[in-house]
Amino acid sequence: MVYERVFSFYSPLFPSPPLAGEDVALRLPLSSPLGEVPRRGGGGSSRDLPMPEIGCRAGAAPLCPRVGARGRLRHLPPEGGEKGNRDSASPTARGGEGKGSASLTLTPVLVDESESIMGSLDGKTAIVTGGGRGIGRAIALELARHGANIVVSSRTQAQLDEVVAEVEQIGTRGLAVIADALDRDQSKEPVRRAMAEFGSCDILVNNVGGGAPVRGSQNPFTHDDDVFEANLALNLTSAYWTTREALPHMREAGYGRILTIGSGFAKRSGGALAYTAAKHGLIGFTRALAHDVAAHGITVNCLCPGWTNTALVDWEAMGKAAGITAEEAHAWRASENLQNRVLEPEELGPMAALLAAPESHGITGQVISVDGGYKV
Repeated sequence: MVYERVFSFYSPLFPSPPLAGEDVALRLPLSSPLGEVPRRGGGGSSRDLPMPEIGCRAGAAPLCPRVGARGRLRHLPPEGGEKGNRDSASPTARGGEGKGSASLTLTPVLVDESESIMGSLDGKTAIVTGGGRGIGRAIALELARHGANIVVSSRTQAQLDEVVAEVEQIGTRGLAVIADALDRDQSKEPVRRAMAEFGSCDILVNNVGGGAPVRGSQNPFTHDDDVFEANLALNLTSAYWTTREALPHMREAGYGRILTIGSGFAKRSGGALAYTAAKHGLIGFTRALAHDVAAHGITVNCLCPGWTNTALVDWEAMGKAAGITAEEAHAWRASENLQNRVLEPEELGPMAALLAAPESHGITGQVISVDGGYKV
């Protein structure tokens, strides 16, 4: 059986940079220092067996930053013509001795800079709450590009269906789950559905947030109690509910990546009282949880956007409240970061993919901003 994946290779393997389209064939021991070829787990799909990284573990410079390779990997029987099965030739079964080998054919290709070759999420399942639009949608699609199966939840079926269609067009599997984040039981439903459909819950992105659909005063002197509590539930408590459902599965797997989506107001004042309090609470939640679950292979980080072009930002309403036009409101908010611009949702995706990757194991309990340098 043949498995394909785009990956990088490095100078120790070749005397000169290969050209795109030129085939290079290698025969590697299964326990090669260039990267072990793991045995395939029972009942998995071909996506469960990753390619080894071709290159030295340290000190090797890329031949060309834009050149990668598309590889075709085929397990071979042990040398001497034995018919050993794949397991008997695996590093695990052999104790690391080189009895078996793998045939690897490389076709160098030009790699677009936007096509990351680090941190494959093949075989992982990612849940993105509030994933029907904006930042949630952008993160879901980025994780899908890295190979993850995607579960998106929100209250709007049509938006979720569109995201799932985009995920499947990318080449992974998607699942839409209707869930109201203000309802404790419904907040746990995306995790339940992920386990039922995909059998794992590896990555959780707590993206649900914004203004709660409860009307009332938010003036601190006349603040409506129901409005305050609803905003806390939407922007903070719902993250706890969903995370609480996911944690036992992550602990059992010995792997988990949890991302909470904060805000520029998670670290400073200026937003509505309840929203700002909730987002500050997310940072405390992130750090406390990171401390408590670190021993189980689970990382927890908070990703904070600044002003971002999403449906939640109403420039007309913001301008009207300040006595200015929508265009002036946009320019005003853009001027609050060093790059003098409002970011796009897709700019959050690459950082989310990094924090979701196995390679990010050393990053936990952190608050990371992708905001153009908001109020630095």
